[in-house]
Amino acid sequence: MNPTGQKQNNDKSLFDNLARLNAILDNQQQQEFNDWVHTLAQQDTLAKLTRVRGSAIPFTPYTGDRFDIKRNQINEQLASIGRTPKNGQYV
Repeated sequence: MNPTGQKQNNDKSLFDNLARLNAILDNQQQQEFNDWVHTLAQQDTLAKLTRVRGSAIPFTPYTGDRFDIKRNQINEQLASIGRTPKNGQYV
């Protein structure tokens, strides 16, 4: 997850991309993601990760009211810095 969508292989870009992902996740999602990354770092294959954790999903996506609340919060944050959300950016 980088600004240009291009593959990057250096450590700085890896940590920048992780920071970008963490910035968009909310509390529990962020903890789930960080736990997933930690577990992934301990495994040498995705198949082993799936057996260890039971799922290869890095966090639980918001749905329903929780999604609406988070979307409104992000829209307010964007408005506070003079930006408007792009149509369909949360899909």
